Amino acid sequence: MTAIRTAIVVAATLTLTGPAFALPPPGGGAWDDSRAGEPINPTGAVAPDLANYRLTFDDEFDQSDIVCYPWKPAGQHRWYIQDGATLGVALSQCSKPYGDNVSVNDGVLALTAVRHNGVWTTGAVRTRDPSGEGFSQKYGYFEARIKLPPPPLPGVDFWPAFWFVTSWAPHQSIDGTEVDILESWSRSSHGLNQVSIHAWPAKTPDNDVPTHQQASKQTPVPVFDGAWHVWGLKYTPTAWTVYLDGRVQMTYPITGRADYMRLPIHPILDLAVKSDDKSSTNDAAYSMYVDWVRIYACASPACQD
Repeated sequence: MTAIRTAIVVAATLTLTGPAFALPPPGGGAWDDSRAGEPINPTGAVAPDLANYRLTFDDEFDQSDIVCYPWKPAGQHRWYIQDGATLGVALSQCSKPYGDNVSVNDGVLALTAVRHNGVWTTGAVRTRDPSGEGFSQKYGYFEARIKLPPPPLPGVDFWPAFWFVTSWAPHQSIDGTEVDILESWSRSSHGLNQVSIHAWPAKTPDNDVPTHQQASKQTPVPVFDGAWHVWGLKYTPTAWTVYLDGRVQMTYPITGRADYMRLPIHPILDLAVKSDDKSSTNDAAYSMYVDWVRIYACASPACQD
C-alpha cells in the first residue's frame, strides 16, 4: 500500500511500484517472506493469543462514530474524515450531492466510490484528527476484517488500502513511517496485493530520513475475490509483520538507529480511484466493506519479538 499527501494524507503516497522504482529502503531493510504461513496463534485461530494481548480498540460498527471537519469535539470520536481531500483522482466527501461515501449499516462500514455526472468521490477514515487527537498506539497487533467484491467497471482502477502512519501528515516536525498492509489496484496490479513501508522526512535539517524512502513487494494474493479476509499487522520494537487470515505474509525488520520506525501509529482505511474513463457520465458505485477493526497491546514478553 502506498499513500496521499494533502491535509488528509490518504492516497498520493499510495503509488504503484514497478521495477524501475529505486528509492532507498527505510532502515536499509527488505521485505522477507521466509516465515510465510506461520500462524499468529499457536492454536490455529485467526485472532492473536489473548493470553498475551490486551484489547485497546474495538469497533464492530454497530453504530457510527465518524465525523467530518471541523472534527469537534477533538479527539473524542473513533473515526475522522476530511471533506474534499484529494484521493487519487477522486474526492473524499462527507455530504451530498454525491451520495454517502462513508456509511455504517447492519454492523458494516462501507467506503463507497461514487461516480455522478462524470465526477468520482470516495471515502477514507482514520482514528486521529489533524491536531493529533484520537487513537494511536506504539507496538501491538492491529487488524481489520475486510471484503472487496469484484469490481463492476473494467475501465476503472479501484484502489483500496488498509494502512498506518505515525502522524497525520508525515512531512512535518518529525521523521515518520507509513506501513501499507493491504493495497491493490483492480487493473494496475491485476488485483494482487502489495505491501509497502515508507519513511518520510521531517521539515527540519536534522533528521535521519533525508528523502522519501520506500520498500514495496507485491504478493500473489488476489484481493478482489468477494470474500471476507482478516488483514493484520504485528508491530514490535524489532519488526513489522503482515498477516492475512492469521498467517504471516511478510516481515520487515526495524534495525539500527531507525527510531522513526518506533513511534505510535494509527490506522487508515480508504478506497481511492484511478479512472481511465473520465469522460463517462454514467452514474456508478463500488464499495469496500469493513466488518470490524480491533487493536491489541502486547501484555506479555511472549509477543514482544
